[in-house]
Amino acid sequence: APTAAPTATPTAAPTTLLSTCPTHNGSTTVGFRALSEVVPSRALSEAGSGSDSGSGSGSGSVGSGSGSGRTEAYTHTVVVELVLAGTVATVCTPTTLDGIKALMAAEIPGVEASDMSTTCQAASVKVTLDINVPDDVQVSTVTGAVNTQLSSAAAATSFFSSLGVTVTSSPAVNIVVIIEAPPLPPMPPSPPLLPYAGIQYLELVFAGTVATVCTPYIITCLKNLIAIEMEGVAIHNIEDTCAAASVKMSLAITVPNGVSVAMVTSVLNTKFTTTAIGNAFLTPLNDLILLEDPLVNGAVVPTSIWPNCDCDSFVNGLTTDAIGSEGCAKDEVHGLQGVQTLCSPTTRPYIPYLDEGCPSDMYRCKVTHTAPMFPACACSEYHNGAVSGSGNTCQKIGTSTCYARNYGGDKKIGDWEYYGCPEGMFRCS
Repeated sequence: APTAAPTATPTAAPTTLLSTCPTHNGSTTVGFRALSEVVPSRALSEAGSGSDSGSGSGSGSVGSGSGSGRTEAYTHTVVVELVLAGTVATVCTPTTLDGIKALMAAEIPGVEASDMSTTCQAASVKVTLDINVPDDVQVSTVTGAVNTQLSSAAAATSFFSSLGVTVTSSPAVNIVVIIEAPPLPPMPPSPPLLPYAGIQYLELVFAGTVATVCTPYIITCLKNLIAIEMEGVAIHNIEDTCAAASVKMSLAITVPNGVSVAMVTSVLNTKFTTTAIGNAFLTPLNDLILLEDPLVNGAVVPTSIWPNCDCDSFVNGLTTDAIGSEGCAKDEVHGLQGVQTLCSPTTRPYIPYLDEGCPSDMYRCKVTHTAPMFPACACSEYHNGAVSGSGNTCQKIGTSTCYARNYGGDKKIGDWEYYGCPEGMFRCS
């Protein structure tokens, strides 16, 4: 029987899966879906992922199987959800459920009642009708009939009037695509056993289930995505375990001799600093979603190992927008303000114990800045366009004469923002 598989980004028609893993380098623009998805047919989309249809089961539901003797493959399943008035005892009877299938089959050429299955749930009574579309039937034929006869609660009630049932809300119609699982990318040959420099561990907790996450395809592509970032490290250097708890995946990266352990650690620390950063890195793997901060070598990556910069002024393109991120700082004597802490962007990635990623005369730190407080203006005269209460005012020392600042814009450069007063004046507000 066909098996469920991730699909490509939804398009006007179903898209088959690629046999290669998606990456960040742009060579593969279509990824895959790791988790199940259905797409509303009323939105004219026929992409999604799905599973082989069958009879419903479980507590609180009554299933009606298809009993189909067909041998041909199904390409899609059109799922119709109906909310009916009444109770399970009065609605979920073989007569009613078989009648629903018979009425729908009469509207869809090439589809028989035996191609359908129903699931009946106690809540409100909710009936789910799965219409399996044979490969010689157009999906549009099925959705056209469904959307015509079941366009609203009133239309659906009228259509099923011979069964004596009442539909209480507009039916929901979805399409599920049935495709084969993609082939795994070719695995590189395992090299002879060589000495290794160390082992780095990465623990990730994903949304979903073992069945949807811990597949050979997803695990192989995840290893590939990580290995690409580490020169000298290959897929076969990464061992995995995938546990059912929430889904928890552990990766052990064996660092070959001659490859920097610090480089591998830096990549892991950079790409898996937080849940958000990890999810951004995993974007090519679409629905692979982290639920918790990753653990690198058994611990959450520290995000505040650097001292605060306490920047006075910002240079080389760094602005106050960078507050909270990492930058480089140094103290420098300024003619008007004395010693100032100047902050600029980092120039290289951080490599633990080897390189802070800053120029040799600067140190790495967490960008912080406290805006200065200005004294109240005591102006009796205003010149050069100065306006009382504007905040962009310079007062001449020893007088009550005030002038407009040399510029009034916000350059986001810290204290240097406030050097708009000529010599012999001070900034006031």
